[in-house]
Amino acid sequence: MNEAEAAKDKGNLAFKNKQFKDSVEHYSDAIKLDPSNHVYYSNRSAAYHKLENYDRMIRDARKCIELSPLFVKGYFRLITGLKHVKQYAEAIRLLDHVKSIKMEKEQEKEMEQLHFQIDKDLQEQYHQEELNAQQYNQMAKITEYQGQYRVELEKKKLYYSLQSQKMLGSKYDTIVKQLNMILKPLKNVPANLSDDVCCLLHM
Repeated sequence: MNEAEAAKDKGNLAFKNKQFKDSVEHYSDAIKLDPSNHVYYSNRSAAYHKLENYDRMIRDARKCIELSPLFVKGYFRLITGLKHVKQYAEAIRLLDHVKSIKMEKEQEKEMEQLHFQIDKDLQEQYHQEELNAQQYNQMAKITEYQGQYRVELEKKKLYYSLQSQKMLGSKYDTIVKQLNMILKPLKNVPANLSDDVCCLLHM
């Protein structure tokens, strides 16, 4: 066994014993000895996750998939980190991208669960009295991702926004403005979307 693998094994043992700071040090030693090994970055990313150091978690996950673009675990760590720092637009883009990579069934389940958690986060984020200007800006960033799933998610967010408004009749103009701002950046908007929205307005 070479020195880099020995350092990785020490990191794995420390991680197993919940000594996450020590595991970071050992994985760092492994990286110094062999900076081309994507697994070392993936493992250190996991340790940073436990330490709630999400910036470094994301940095290592990016390096991991840069070295090994088909390494699913690297994408899982990166998307998880992005979720923690609320960078949902990139997280969703990566979730869509990783579908093109062959995964084991357990990995598919993990990705589906992560997708569900992000969807839930977005629903909660927009389940408020009204969308303020800052939220409009955030929505504009989220809608940088284009595709059918993006449209479906925007419909869900609109639904939760509408549900949270107790006096829909008196806020009709506000709702229309919200809808226009949501749909403006989107491409390939389904023809029946306006019908769906009409149904929501009468719920």
